[in-house]
Amino acid sequence: MSGRILVQIQTPITQKPDAVEALAEYLNKTIEADVLDLGAAKLVKSNK
Repeated sequence: MSGRILVQIQTPITQKPDAVEALAEYLNKTIEADVLDLGAAKLVKSNK
């Protein structure tokens, strides 16, 4: 599977802050400096 792009998102997708916090808790990860690092993806808190 090396070299294949599995997901390519061209436009940002927004999620509610509660949903991101629940995901972080489920994955046992911490949100540092408004960024949830998932390895291949990062969820960043918007300033809007």
